[in-house]
Amino acid sequence: MEDLKNIILSLDINSEEKERLLKQLKAVQKTIDSAEFRYQRTIMDKAAITNILNASISEIEKQKAVIEKQKKEATHRASLDSIRAEIASMRTTKDLEKITPLIWLELNILNIPFVRSGVVLVHDEDTEKLGIYLATPDGKSIASLQINANQTVFSQKIFNSWKKKQALIDQWNETTFLEWANSLVKLGAIASAEDYLMSNPIQNLYLHFLPFPQGMLYVGNVNLLTEEELSLAQSLADTISTAYARYEDF
Repeated sequence: MEDLKNIILSLDINSEEKERLLKQLKAVQKTIDSAEFRYQRTIMDKAAITNILNASISEIEKQKAVIEKQKKEATHRASLDSIRAEIASMRTTKDLEKITPLIWLELNILNIPFVRSGVVLVHDEDTEKLGIYLATPDGKSIASLQINANQTVFSQKIFNSWKKKQALIDQWNETTFLEWANSLVKLGAIASAEDYLMSNPIQNLYLHFLPFPQGMLYVGNVNLLTEEELSLAQSLADTISTAYARYEDF
């Protein structure tokens, strides 16, 4: 604008005409300044609104996460409470057989992924006598056997981990499954290794054993369980422990 002003002043016209042009130039400058101010204000308002919206969205997401967490925790508590309620209704050792099918039911409720489940009970710590009860996700029994820990390499491994109060995680492939099936045949738990493998066709499995005072909770899955899932499984194991402790009352 200063350049235009100088041009007007240098024009070969009378002073009145120059004054008129300078006033027009000043009015144009004022209009430009006003438009620029409104533009800057609009930019600032837009940025402020964007910040407010982002903060609101972030707060909503945080609240949603809190609600989801509370909902999940409530579901988990209700699931574990259902086992405790079932236990409270038990009066005989026969009733305790209901615990095994409850395991796979509660694993589903807790959203713990699994394709095999079961429990290993330590019947006698001194003689290392174990009771192994394995089931499919629908609760059907795969195998049930009473053995001494030293009768198979893996059962000894389970007992040793239990005695140390440590979780045991192992991965099996087709070869490992065949070795286990042959062990079950020798122990008389199943009639045929081939039939066992055909009826339970899993070639890769992660075995998770979570300790509790009377034994180990078993959760088998095609993938390794996460820390959160293992923590939930351990909570289930601790709850199941209450059931087997009732044997002392019968």
